[in-house]
Amino acid sequence: PEWLSFIPLVWGDYWIIDLDPQYQWVVVSEPKREYLWILSRTPQLPAATYQALQSKLSGLGFDLRRLELSPP
Repeated sequence: PEWLSFIPLVWGDYWIIDLDPQYQWVVVSEPKREYLWILSRTPQLPAATYQALQSKLSGLGFDLRRLELSPP
């Protein structure tokens, strides 16, 4: 809502790049492709899922060198 506009970092032009049909993970970025997040409902994504997402994101022109895995 607009009344929250006084809080910094509330607004952003974030795009959902990919979404699991079961809502177990989502890939989020923004138009300039400066930021990229792979968010999961579980502490770890299956390796095959993560590799498939990396392949797809690479094909879309994202720089995957900046991705950092967080500890489970």
